[in-house]
Amino acid sequence: MLLAYVTKEFHASRWTDQEVGWALGRGVPLVPINAGSQPYGFFGAIQAVQRGQLTAWQLSMTVFRAIAVGSFRGGAARKPQAPDVARAVVRAFCNCGSYDTTRDRFPLLGLIPRDLWTHKMIAELEQATADNSQISDAFLVGGTAVPQAVRDLIAQVRPT
Repeated sequence: MLLAYVTKEFHASRWTDQEVGWALGRGVPLVPINAGSQPYGFFGAIQAVQRGQLTAWQLSMTVFRAIAVGSFRGGAARKPQAPDVARAVVRAFCNCGSYDTTRDRFPLLGLIPRDLWTHKMIAELEQATADNSQISDAFLVGGTAVPQAVRDLIAQVRPT
């Protein structure tokens, strides 16, 4: 993937336009970040992440979500890295180190298409829900206990 920080100096570089064009031409996922300027020209159609007042954590979550959405889009024609991204989403959730991280990462699990879920991913999720107190004792905004939310999700996506 290419993460492009679009600064005011971005267009002045000899190479940035070529790098973006190369990535787009080969179907490499591209996530532009408005770091002072909007994407333009041939990658102007891609909505940029607005750096603005985001903390580093908020920016990283926004970028990761953009990667996941871009990888999972397209059904049978989705990006070849989609299974790897799905596994990364599950691993990231299983390794939550705080209640806030659990709440922030849980919605990413819902982005994973049903056909990308594997028995191994579900087993990892179930194990982490039992072993990681930052997951097992957490509640989502609205009051739902995370273990119940995980069970509900697994019931929807479990492969047959």
